[in-house]
Amino acid sequence: MSWTSRQVKQGISLTTEARMEYDGQVLLKLSLSAEKELVVKDIRYTTAYTPYASRYMMGIGQDGGYRPQECSWDWSGQWDSYWMGGVKAGLHVEFRGDDAYHGPLLRDYKKNAPAAWYNEGRSRVVMRTQGIGDESQGVVTATLGSQTLSRRPLELQLVLHLTPTKPLDTRHQFEQRYYHSDPDGFEKASEDGANISNIHHAGRLNPVINYSFIVREPLKEHIRAMHAKGLKVKLYYTIRELTNYVSEIYALHSLNHEIMAAGPGGGAPWLCEHLVEDYWPAWYAEYGLGMTDAAWVTSPQSRWINYYLEGLRRDPTDLRLNNACGLYLLRHAQIEESVPYFRAAIRKQTWRNPNPYSGEAYFNLGLALEMLEKLPEAYDAFFKATWSAETAGPAYLHLACICVKQGQLRQALTFAEESLLRGW
Repeated sequence: MSWTSRQVKQGISLTTEARMEYDGQVLLKLSLSAEKELVVKDIRYTTAYTPYASRYMMGIGQDGGYRPQECSWDWSGQWDSYWMGGVKAGLHVEFRGDDAYHGPLLRDYKKNAPAAWYNEGRSRVVMRTQGIGDESQGVVTATLGSQTLSRRPLELQLVLHLTPTKPLDTRHQFEQRYYHSDPDGFEKASEDGANISNIHHAGRLNPVINYSFIVREPLKEHIRAMHAKGLKVKLYYTIRELTNYVSEIYALHSLNHEIMAAGPGGGAPWLCEHLVEDYWPAWYAEYGLGMTDAAWVTSPQSRWINYYLEGLRRDPTDLRLNNACGLYLLRHAQIEESVPYFRAAIRKQTWRNPNPYSGEAYFNLGLALEMLEKLPEAYDAFFKATWSAETAGPAYLHLACICVKQGQLRQALTFAEESLLRGW
């Protein structure tokens, strides 16, 4: 569902374009302009919450918990959104930008703040409490500060998420019960329902971050023992940083920024002494007995975590490598970065035949475009994927979902039936 409104007063025009998805997401675009160049003291966007929907808060520098009496944020730190609400009603507000800004999925890779909202550092987001006791409510105001309006519109973009997005079903959702403490206590915790242990770093069995080769036999023995009891074990591992205990650290450092992300340097003394400069410091911990874990940020697209890149260096047009590399990036939440690889795979695949033998690359491209909310392009990619039997079923399902989002319910039902006929 989408709508547009326009208001004009004293030479100032406000155009609002909005689109609401079936899951409660609202994409909002506000365009401000003036007939003549005009300097305004402030521009504000205010969101008022009911008392029930403002009991809890998190984001913009606030840890999750009860809503504070008052707080203020100036775009510093690793945030670009906040949530306020209760168990059965709430609203998440994400600030986006006219420069295609989308917030960080990993805190180490935050982009610069969206230019329109940031306004060269003059903006703030302020939450204040109105009322007393159980009748008090939170009111959040994004204030941009002084701004010059002209015929060229100032565009402000937001994404609103109504919560909860689906009914709570704790019986189903709590079937997997995670345990995050000392591995020695996992067996005891299983008596209370825990069935998956996540062995974090900075502990006896997994001492350093993202490099689980320091302790071997005790770790394997622990995993075998838990498996024998029907319990699962996971090791903490991310792709964004790596410990200084990695044996290949100096070889990786010699590859310029292929593996190590460029950065300001600094951080832990070990990094300053041995890497000196031009790196990005990350996790740091001291364990005693002279053991210090000093991590550095890795480059998201490198052979260290994406082996397909070496193959593409040798043959940039390879169909299988481009599709696999795109899928790898897609699974690691680098959605925009995955699209060129899928398109490269399709170019190679359709070089001589517009109807290729496999629809996988088209289907994966559709997934990425759908996640980027580029629904018309995603529709075309999924429709092309219906040409192949192995992707026709899921492709028709996604086409049905897109039609539901666009309000084309009759067509959505047709696509859903086609998907069911193919076993989906």
